[in-house]
Amino acid sequence: MDIGLHELTDILSEAITKLDQWLLEKSQGDEGIQDVSKSIDMLEDVLIEEKLDRHSITIWTNIGVDNVSLGVLKPVWIGAFGKVGAALMNFTILIETKESRGFEAWIT
Repeated sequence: MDIGLHELTDILSEAITKLDQWLLEKSQGDEGIQDVSKSIDMLEDVLIEEKLDRHSITIWTNIGVDNVSLGVLKPVWIGAFGKVGAALMNFTILIETKESRGFEAWIT
């Protein structure tokens, strides 16, 4: 079955919406961070087993991570967390600078 770019865009958009909702639900509650960590570990296992040739890119913009309130203090810099492994190889994160004048790039 041949599909066009428009149909592919619709399929990807629907899949991303479902994944976003699932991740949002998984990340809430007392066990939220553990559930997200387990999901990342599962992704890492799949990537290792399938030996996929891929490069992942994500852009963090307009999500307000620099406006997080820690009581009296505000963060000066936001960083990624977790272990470095196969799941994070060939991965690029672009984060909007605090002044919104550009992006900081994290590349593995």
